[in-house]
Amino acid sequence: LVTAANAVTATADAGDITVGSITAGTTINVTATLGSINDAQDDLLADFTAAGLITLTARDEIGGTAPAAANDPAQKLEFAAGSQVDASSTTAGNITIRGLGAITLVDVDTVDGAIDVVAAGQITATDVQAGGGAGDNVVLNTTTGGIVATLVTAANAVTATADAGDIT
Repeated sequence: LVTAANAVTATADAGDITVGSITAGTTINVTATLGSINDAQDDLLADFTAAGLITLTARDEIGGTAPAAANDPAQKLEFAAGSQVDASSTTAGNITIRGLGAITLVDVDTVDGAIDVVAAGQITATDVQAGGGAGDNVVLNTTTGGIVATLVTAANAVTATADAGDIT
């Protein structure tokens, strides 16, 4: 549990970073230079809450591995409503994100992997790109609100589903 009035920065030069909860008054920047960024808990509670941009950079996956995965089978990293996210897997890894309300995907990309985003509010996808090959899809799904997509590409397929809103 990390809480700060201003910015929070965490870097692991080797190994993974496991996040319980990070709250910042401004921005969050988490980097796993040679590893992954994953959820410490099998829950649906916010792992990241910030007034500004949340930046996650990992060599491998971002989300997708958590203990016991009974409450959150997809093992997504959870972001507070209104979050702005910049997430990058720099070598090979999937990115799995859950917005607990509206979420803005400022720049979400993986060199070789899939991107899976679920939100309980509008998804604004400014720049979302999944590179790689077969099976490397982008899936955007909101249960409340719509999806506004500016640039969304995938090596394989893009799927956008808005249960209660428009897709533009």
